[in-house]
Amino acid sequence: MKTAFTLKSKYLYLFALLVITISFSFYNLGQQPIAEFDEARNGINAIEILQSGEWMKLRYAGTPDHWNNKPPLFIWLTALSLKWFGFNLFAFRLMAALSITGAVFVCYKICRLYRSEVFSFFTCLLLIPVEGFIGQHVGRTADFDASLILLLLLAAYNFLKYIDFYFKNGLIYCGLFIGIGFLIKGPATFIFVPTFLLYSIYRNKLKKTLKSKRLYLAVGLCFLFPVLYYFTLAANNTDWKDALNRLFLNDIGERFTKSDFENTGEGAGLSFFFIFLDSHFNLWNYFFYLSLIIIGINSVKKKILFKGNNLLVFSGILWLSLALFFSLAATTHRWYLSPALPFIAITTTTGLALLKKKWVISVLVVPALIFTFSRKLYQLHHPGPTPGFIIENGSTIKSAKRLLIAGAPPRQNILLYVYLNNPNVKFISKKDYADNCSNNPETIFLSYQHNRATLKENGPCQVIYYH
Repeated sequence: MKTAFTLKSKYLYLFALLVITISFSFYNLGQQPIAEFDEARNGINAIEILQSGEWMKLRYAGTPDHWNNKPPLFIWLTALSLKWFGFNLFAFRLMAALSITGAVFVCYKICRLYRSEVFSFFTCLLLIPVEGFIGQHVGRTADFDASLILLLLLAAYNFLKYIDFYFKNGLIYCGLFIGIGFLIKGPATFIFVPTFLLYSIYRNKLKKTLKSKRLYLAVGLCFLFPVLYYFTLAANNTDWKDALNRLFLNDIGERFTKSDFENTGEGAGLSFFFIFLDSHFNLWNYFFYLSLIIIGINSVKKKILFKGNNLLVFSGILWLSLALFFSLAATTHRWYLSPALPFIAITTTTGLALLKKKWVISVLVVPALIFTFSRKLYQLHHPGPTPGFIIENGSTIKSAKRLLIAGAPPRQNILLYVYLNNPNVKFISKKDYADNCSNNPETIFLSYQHNRATLKENGPCQVIYYH
């Protein structure tokens, strides 16, 4: 009876965690407005892949896309989701929601390697209501980051099983997931590698690892996917050298050296880590600072020995190294640190677990849980408004038998809304408007407001103007 009860209790925490995670990942997923820039661009790339049938060449507004430099695996998966489940925002964001749900599960499994079900459950619980995990640009929008986080956590899980639990093939699986991660977000897939190196040194297993044949097989897997990707580009008559240059020299090199690399980016600096915690781990950032104090005091009193807390050491190395790394970048974004959040949460839970006075948890932690989950639920229940242009013209766009955009396309989020309402969009120059209007008077045109006078002079067709 005791064994059966223990088994049920063991899976009860995991079941409850997955129910909560799925609920917050998928609730109102299709109601949140499309985010400008990355999310919108990914959606347009995915739809134009389905239109053109060219899976190796990303396109934007009918022309080759030289802005999105990352390998296209995530965009391929998004395109397949749209093809299978329809042109809607839920299908568009499905991969991100599934990935972040998987990431919470893997975080739980990492914790369970070392700690109890309660510890693992509470650690993952901290991630669900914060913006840096199930939030904008991560688990709630069709961006690369949720899928990358899932793959990085899978790599970390297998690495830890190899280093601390003698799972020999852990290195191979680690290399496999890092390699697949390259196809999601390029070189960002390697951001955990310094932590793996430092932790191997800490555990005095670097020499043994370097002698392992599995390490070199893992390294081979890491680089197999990039090589295959660029070889496939070359085989499809795509300028693979230009793609490689744009990814590594422009997107990576300039990001770390030029403060004006992106208009939407922000400077890093020594305060970047704390700004990230305040915006993407709030309200738990204050408990994280409290936990660091508690861990420090207990370390001085030798009531906690880092030698016996391998998960804490690994977590500390990881979030500290990533914080220092991104603080050196000239241009960065706050969500770049989201892969560190599971390990920040582990550090937070470790510190809170050391509290002798358990009433402190009841007085501080339980109200914080209620507040953060209530705040998150309110945010999900009240998504922002759909752009007025789409509210006013969505039905007309949807019913159009032929839809042409004359001149420059609208903003990225507006263009994606247009595509989702009517994927049969074509692009023409302003000078071709007259011919298309006279030959197909039932065509509906979209164009910028400043083109109104020019287009009126060249035909009587219906034109919907955007700003």
